[in-house]
Amino acid sequence: MRLLANRNPQAILMALVLLTAVAVANDEPADAAKHRSNSLPPNTTVDGPAEKDVDLQRITALSSMQFYTHFALIQKMLTQRWDEETFRKFSLYDRMNLKMMQGYENQFKEHKVWGPFLKMKNALHQQVYRDLEPLINKKRMGEKLTAADEEKLIELDKLIFEKTIK
Repeated sequence: MRLLANRNPQAILMALVLLTAVAVANDEPADAAKHRSNSLPPNTTVDGPAEKDVDLQRITALSSMQFYTHFALIQKMLTQRWDEETFRKFSLYDRMNLKMMQGYENQFKEHKVWGPFLKMKNALHQQVYRDLEPLINKKRMGEKLTAADEEKLIELDKLIFEKTIK
């Protein structure tokens, strides 16, 4: 971990995204049933989902990890050194991620499991960035975050983890 502390946050984030993608891509079909029961949205059974449900679950898992790592990058830059160029680049990827997931939300809005889950996930994604906006503006103006601001970051981190990663 100490080795990672001195590295470029952009490189660390890309490595996390790549590792997540490789892990999902290498998931064996035999292992998929074992993992599905713990990672699919509620009310989805191991023997019940179609292959498209498994694919959508993998896509949402990757999307959630991308969202969470983008948040982690912003959180780090808010509490340490702000890098506007890095923020812009990764925010572009994050907007593409949200746009893709909104397409899935629209496509599956009538599905009893995926519809509510995708609606919640996308609403959370948007709300987190509305909550971050004043903190980002504060940092851009060279102001330090208050203890309340830092507590807000901790709360958002827990919320994202609980709702989309866990």
